[in-house]
Amino acid sequence: MSDVIRQEFADRLVATDEENKRVKTEMSELKARHKLELERAKAEVELVQKAKEEEMEEVHKRYSSRSSKVDFRRQLNRFQKTEIKEN
Repeated sequence: MSDVIRQEFADRLVATDEENKRVKTEMSELKARHKLELERAKAEVELVQKAKEEEMEEVHKRYSSRSSKVDFRRQLNRFQKTEIKEN
């Protein structure tokens, strides 16, 4: 009877050891997959941020250009008005 119990215990120990190895392998694979997904997500975020920065820079350039044109027109109008008054 004790031999049967020892054998069953040994079988369960081997099965538990194999299950433990399988779980460790699976966990390593999941960690690697997660790391790759995280790196891809970070790269995607960086691309989106770069695109948004470039877009904001372009908007700023257009605003600055537009703003300087408006200022120039205002100054030109003032000059023309003062010139007309003087004549």
